[in-house]
Amino acid sequence: MTIPTDDIFFSKTEEGKPDVEFLKDHFYREGRIKEEHALYIIDKATQLLRAEPNVLTVDNPVTSAPAIPSLFVCFLIGSYSLR
Repeated sequence: MTIPTDDIFFSKTEEGKPDVEFLKDHFYREGRIKEEHALYIIDKATQLLRAEPNVLTVDNPVTSAPAIPSLFVCFLIGSYSLR
């Protein structure tokens, strides 16, 4: 499995947005992406969460044990979106 190029990573119909259907399939098959694409997703997610009025801001240090596999499953079924 190859690491996707920009042409594959970004949607052909929604300019500047990742191809969510491609990413679902790619991650389901345990594919990897370029570091710049991962940072793009993290940046967009950060922007969305900062704009969300019901997200708490807490002081450091914080210990968290997120259920990453559960979040991935939610992403695959469409509960989370990169849009």
